[in-house]
Amino acid sequence: MSFEHCHFCKPPVRHAGCHSDCPYYAADIAARSAAKEEKRRLTAAKCDWLCARQFKTQRYQRLKGQQG
Repeated sequence: MSFEHCHFCKPPVRHAGCHSDCPYYAADIAARSAAKEEKRRLTAAKCDWLCARQFKTQRYQRLKGQQG
């Protein structure tokens, strides 16, 4: 991710009034939020798959134990 900044909000110092007015800062935050949301979505999808896999495995083991 590339960061472009106005002369007021160059890292490491961000001026207090620049946060809401600076379009570069808003774009950086939007890009970061989008990346975090995508990572959260992928993690949730992986968790759903693993939970389903675990349930199927446990159910198979219970059925296998009841047949014997």
